[in-house]
Amino acid sequence: MHKTLIYNIFPTLAGNLDQWEEWVNHAVDLGFNWIYINSVFAPGASDSIYSVADPFRLNPKFEVSGDTESGISQLQRFLQRHRERGVRFMTDLNLLHCAIDAPALQLHPDWFMREASGEPVHPFGPDPLDPCNVTLWDDLAEYDIYGSPDRLNLWKYLETVVDFWVGLGFSGFRCMHATSVPAPLWRTCIRAALVRAHAPVLFVADALGESLEKVRALHECGFHHLYNSSCWWQFDADWALNQHDLLQSVAPTVSFPENHDTPRLFHKTEALTAVQYQRYLFACWFSSALQMTMGYEYCWQKPCHAVRTTPADQEPRDPDISSFIRACNRMTSAWPILCEEGRVMALSPLWEPTLLLSKTIDGQEGRLLINKDWTQPREAELIDNCEICRPVLAEGHWSWEPASGRLELAPAEIVLIRRNE
Repeated sequence: MHKTLIYNIFPTLAGNLDQWEEWVNHAVDLGFNWIYINSVFAPGASDSIYSVADPFRLNPKFEVSGDTESGISQLQRFLQRHRERGVRFMTDLNLLHCAIDAPALQLHPDWFMREASGEPVHPFGPDPLDPCNVTLWDDLAEYDIYGSPDRLNLWKYLETVVDFWVGLGFSGFRCMHATSVPAPLWRTCIRAALVRAHAPVLFVADALGESLEKVRALHECGFHHLYNSSCWWQFDADWALNQHDLLQSVAPTVSFPENHDTPRLFHKTEALTAVQYQRYLFACWFSSALQMTMGYEYCWQKPCHAVRTTPADQEPRDPDISSFIRACNRMTSAWPILCEEGRVMALSPLWEPTLLLSKTIDGQEGRLLINKDWTQPREAELIDNCEICRPVLAEGHWSWEPASGRLELAPAEIVLIRRNE
């Protein structure tokens, strides 16, 4: 059974369609079977990839100059060529907003929420880590998906967009603002995608930063996965374990060591390669799917930006932890505990410098021992009659060996543990 291993190509960082080719081949070589490409459709005047003006036209930045085909035909050919080799693609799906200068505002004014002045409503949102910091996206207009007097045609239009993108060759979607969209609309789009593709289409809900009550309500929408917040867990409080219990009751979850919206981990840790290893292997172990942003394997430090990022922001490919990433991805098929949903519990106090976690799936248990200290070695007691695997110290080589007693962990080391049967 194939696990869900997602490689995120940030399109403006990669370049045009021809330049994406290298990154797709690289991702496949690393063992990823899904490619997530952020929004690629024609933007409005702000030039943000998330301010889409025309969802039926490719962003001109990604077109290959000199090609006689239209941009959208180039994209379709690209997606379908790689699909034939078993690679599946997903992209962003935003049913809540479009560009403030999108033609739809003139053609269908009743589709949009309005201020008392008659101006379109701009979406806004607080920073999950600092609720007092509120961002207003004045390059976006918000659809009135609940109260529009022409709601039926608005919903049909959004369904048509999904149908068109599936027809191009997309097999999955990162569903933005998932909790703000009515469940019946999500179900309609999911059903339309299934009919169009004649095959399952992956819908992944992004509800990061939303209340647990809102996330719980997603159960009726039909999502296949949810993003979890383990990226921000410092292994020192139980909130991530509690969230994981709730999320997996709604849908299986996706972990990531960083994403296109977060600071780069290598920058945040001030260039600690050991933490790059730690957080990737932890993401493999914690949930049923994982996602990695391009450049993580090369320890890149510049964050992705919806407007300013260009291929010139690519950094040197050193340090290179690709062999470790490849080995982890390969191991997800060999050890059932990896990239599977299960009950996760802490077996040691969260305040200690090391943390022992347990995950149980259908009666099978696997454990994870983490040195939370990034700069100092720490010791921890092993259970009797166990085997351990230390892929970080072995530079990605996976082998199990019997162990007992106290174990010294290198700074930020992460160790896999299973009972010796």
